[in-house]
Amino acid sequence: MVAQKQGGGPTSPWQFYDSGGDYQGRSIVASVTFGADQVLTGGSVTRDTGCVYTKIIVGELDEDGQPSGTAKTINVANLNGTRSFSKAQLNAAGLVTVADISGYQITAAP
Repeated sequence: MVAQKQGGGPTSPWQFYDSGGDYQGRSIVASVTFGADQVLTGGSVTRDTGCVYTKIIVGELDEDGQPSGTAKTINVANLNGTRSFSKAQLNAAGLVTVADISGYQITAAP
């Protein structure tokens, strides 16, 4: 799934990823908030209990299916339910502005 701007760009809060259901119908959904300057101010990830997906990868995958050197990985393996992420946590993962998400391939992985 590639995040795409529609009609002039995303608005805050922006649900930038929904994995859809795994084989059991469980999923991961991620959203971010941001200001008029497009700088991320926070975010959240909701992972259904028992979902086989444990990571959200923002960026390209290598031929072997592993994240490329420039991809950003959000590990939510221990999450059941919803977790909020601060601006600092997003920045530490390499996600600073909407442009760090928009237009990139976004994938859920085990």
